[in-house]
Amino acid sequence: MKTEIEWSDSPPTQTDMKSADLRRCPPGGLPPAIILCDWLTGNELHWWNGRSFPHLSNDCPACAAKRAKVWKGYIAALDVKTRKVFILEITPNCTEPLSAYKQTFGSLRGAQIKLDRSATKINGRVTATVTPANLGGLELPQPPDVRSILRHMWQTDHRPQDNPAQTPRPVTEPPQNTEEVIAKRQRVTSNLPMEVIERLGMPITDAGEALAEGFARHNPNFKKNGKHA
Repeated sequence: MKTEIEWSDSPPTQTDMKSADLRRCPPGGLPPAIILCDWLTGNELHWWNGRSFPHLSNDCPACAAKRAKVWKGYIAALDVKTRKVFILEITPNCTEPLSAYKQTFGSLRGAQIKLDRSATKINGRVTATVTPANLGGLELPQPPDVRSILRHMWQTDHRPQDNPAQTPRPVTEPPQNTEEVIAKRQRVTSNLPMEVIERLGMPITDAGEALAEGFARHNPNFKKNGKHA
């Protein structure tokens, strides 16, 4: 064969993951998880078109729409109970303990992270506690490509044409007098099919004049335009 098949006798590793659960800290906090990556991935986000949209370095449509942005960080983590890999979202307030841990141990991989939030405040402040994990012989999986997963999640592989900036609807000035109303009606009806025009009937002005002439023929005392015909 001219085109050789690239055989693979083992399934793709977790680094080839295209999707993963994204977990945010709810009121009351999250159970501890084990960090799989060396350091976090961060990005500023806009709330735009009804969803989170990542800030683009050039020609950002959300910036053009004057949408505010806020920084969020993301960590590849392992659920201790289910052994499931997921992406953990953190806030700027959580970076200080993460930085302190990395400076001490050189990497976040293998650390245990615990996020807490007030149980009574949905948007309350999130705090992070980062400590060495007791792995107990647990072999950690390789971290997934967090940026690729987020890119897929945000659907930015084809940006920005897939996310055009929203423009306001054009504003049309209303007619100012009777002549403009008649002219506008004629422009609209001139583009309609003939069968539609026939169903609509004659213009109001023509119908009015025909009616007035009919009354005048049958009633000599009928006043047309306020005067005797």
